[in-house]
Amino acid sequence: MPTATGVYDGVNPVTVNDDRSLTLTSLRQDWTYTLTDHALLRGGFEAQSGDAHYDYVRAYAPYEVQNGYWVREPDNTDITLNPDGEYTAAFLALRLQPVTALVIEPGIRWERHSYTGDSGWSPRLNAALTLGPRTTVRAAWGLYQQAQGLQDLAVPDGQTSFFPSERAEQRVLSLEYRLKHGVNLRAEVYERLSSQLHPYFLNVTDPYFVLPETRSDLMEIDPTKGRARGSNSWRKVEMETASVGPPATHWRGPRNW
Repeated sequence: MPTATGVYDGVNPVTVNDDRSLTLTSLRQDWTYTLTDHALLRGGFEAQSGDAHYDYVRAYAPYEVQNGYWVREPDNTDITLNPDGEYTAAFLALRLQPVTALVIEPGIRWERHSYTGDSGWSPRLNAALTLGPRTTVRAAWGLYQQAQGLQDLAVPDGQTSFFPSERAEQRVLSLEYRLKHGVNLRAEVYERLSSQLHPYFLNVTDPYFVLPETRSDLMEIDPTKGRARGSNSWRKVEMETASVGPPATHWRGPRNW
């Protein structure tokens, strides 16, 4: 059991025991079926069952002023949880090549998390356009669900139940250029719009404190939506090897600008 013992602010003793475990059993299967020379169907499913164990104990007795005297006021926490649940998902995607230079792949994914009580469909679309022997433009759009894992409860902050899955819409546009000698360059821009976000806790004066849940400056942040924008660049190097098989691949990046 991980245990931390110390003195908060040089005065108040505190002891924290945080023991947690996770057991998962999963099964995944993908299929690919060639319909024609210009159409390919992909599908698959995933099933996962798991159970987690939380055993969190905090013993803390800070000084407080009561009736003009300094007294210790116990602030103890003892939480034991054994959540379990299943995750199931299935997807279907159709890859089409209407012309030689263009590949389009619409798809759909269904997911269900029993321990959050939600499920839903997530459509996605990918496309690649070849502009020349060395240049390819790629675009991707999709809706995504992001659920907490069974091991992700913020038990030190008092969370004892799971939140519904977060939702996100993501867009990516990239440009790839193939140089000589197996060197490929790639640059992309992206945007991610998030909703139904989970609350989180933050120490407003000292976010790097070892035992943040013992601090009086701990605040709960309840975001309603989020937006992330950025750009990345990569350099991919394919190196010839003496052994039999495909060339080794080495990525440099991403680099942000």
